[in-house]
Amino acid sequence: MHKTACRVKRILELLFSDVQQREAARRIGVSHSLLSRTLSGERDPSKTLLEKLASVPNVNPRWLFDGIGQPLLSDGTSLPVISKLPEAAKTSWREVAAGGERFRISENQFSETRYWCRLTKSAVKSWSEWGRNHLRVKDGDYLLLETDPKQIHSLPGRNRLGIVTHPDIAKGKPSWGILTSDGRFMALKANTPGNQSGQPGKAVARRTRRKITHRKGNTETSAGAALHVVKSDEPPSAIEINSEQVMAVVLEMTSDTLLQKTSD
Repeated sequence: MHKTACRVKRILELLFSDVQQREAARRIGVSHSLLSRTLSGERDPSKTLLEKLASVPNVNPRWLFDGIGQPLLSDGTSLPVISKLPEAAKTSWREVAAGGERFRISENQFSETRYWCRLTKSAVKSWSEWGRNHLRVKDGDYLLLETDPKQIHSLPGRNRLGIVTHPDIAKGKPSWGILTSDGRFMALKANTPGNQSGQPGKAVARRTRRKITHRKGNTETSAGAALHVVKSDEPPSAIEINSEQVMAVVLEMTSDTLLQKTSD
């Protein structure tokens, strides 16, 4: 039996152990035949079944989709979801998340300083081509953010996707990038620390020292520096940062596109 089907069966046992299969299907909102064929191993879990089951109160979607955590969330623990970065370094995360949706999480991962961030198309589009090609995330994905400085400082040292404010990046506004294990930051939106005006995803023209001259009659005039085109898929430049400039780091990620990968 498909691994996901085994998890579906386990959740149904925990939720509906005392009811008939037909009644369980009615409560979930799917047909009895669909549920019966899935539990018998005749077919893999469909998109419809997974969507319906994931929306049942107390079901842990992370465990249902990929076996992480526990099958059920005993108290329906959830965290706020944000879809945009704070306007400035001093903007409260609570202010950004106020009035938004919530997304379930297992109890052992819960913290009042953590938030789910749903990546939007505009956010991913603003990243450099290198960032879009090398990071395994896409618009619609959910990223679990840790925003507490003490918690961030205690994390094991390794490269992480994070959010930083630095005066040389995006005029000091919060920006996505890669936090390296040696305390540097590679901004995904910036081309170089000193050049924030280039458009991400495009080749960047840089001035070189070589001079070009044109002859007009008997007069030579300088045409200025030549342009050297830098490949847009090169990794961004890394700059030194301090811990106070780190606003959040990504602990893990999940994707609502998992449902799209399941045959219906």
